[in-house]
Amino acid sequence: MNGINLQGLIDFYHAMVPTTAKYDHRRWDVVYCGRQVEGEKTPADYEMEDGDQLCLFPVTKASFGYETDDDDDEFST
Repeated sequence: MNGINLQGLIDFYHAMVPTTAKYDHRRWDVVYCGRQVEGEKTPADYEMEDGDQLCLFPVTKASFGYETDDDDDEFST
């Protein structure tokens, strides 16, 4: 299995997630040891061993960046 990419397994995980307007499989990441799993990589790329598990996590929104307005020293998003 180490030579086969992980896309098929990622697709399988996404197929298990119920799809509604609120919960779409595109809003879930497949994660291994805290890193998002990329489909074109292989288990060897992540140093996976038999029995290791992948997790599904909802995609979180990125942090808002804040910048200052030099004219009035107020913050804006």
